[in-house]
Amino acid sequence: MENFEIVRDNDATLAFDGELIAKVSSNPKIAYGNSYSGEVGRWQILALYKTQGGKFICERINRTQ
Repeated sequence: MENFEIVRDNDATLAFDGELIAKVSSNPKIAYGNSYSGEVGRWQILALYKTQGGKFICERINRTQ
């Protein structure tokens, strides 16, 4: 198990022991597909964690260039 800290807007930092299950990102340089926001330079990062206690935590980070 690894220690993670997720910094949250308008709330306390979430710290827990667990493992990273998956992490994916959209591409800020490509403008196509059904989920295209209409603007190049914006993207999201999603991460899924499983805590030591067996619960799941999903983290979403919105990015802008």
